[in-house]
Amino acid sequence: MSKTSSRIGIIVLVIILLASVGYYALRQSGYLETFRLARQLQEQKQIQQQSTDQDQEVLKHLKSIFLLPEDVTPTMAVITDVSIVQKKDPQFFANAKNGDRLILYPNLAIIYDDKANKIIHIGPLQVTRSAPAAATSTSPQAPAPIHP
Repeated sequence: MSKTSSRIGIIVLVIILLASVGYYALRQSGYLETFRLARQLQEQKQIQQQSTDQDQEVLKHLKSIFLLPEDVTPTMAVITDVSIVQKKDPQFFANAKNGDRLILYPNLAIIYDDKANKIIHIGPLQVTRSAPAAATSTSPQAPAPIHP
């Protein structure tokens, strides 16, 4: 083996060793985990911004066909599993489907199909009180299958 090829081999081994030690040090220091979490947070922020933009667009369309309160910001969600919400309130969610928007005002609930630009159902938001704790819950309830 020539001197040049043995030097190249040693240089390659040193580079691999330094890269391995560097990776181990970054991993042990928590930098890689912190970097991964920062990327996840950035992606979530982008998704939330897109969702907010979509919500505003949906409200704009809905307000063009229906008079809604201007001084209240509604809670909005997308129905992702209609079978679960239909079990909670079969009458209200009878014609709802996955992808429809649920728009909740303090005293009004709306199911809206933004793709077809149709209001599927409108109803009062009913507040019920449980006897022991006098806690309030809203009906229609929007459990786990709905995400903001």
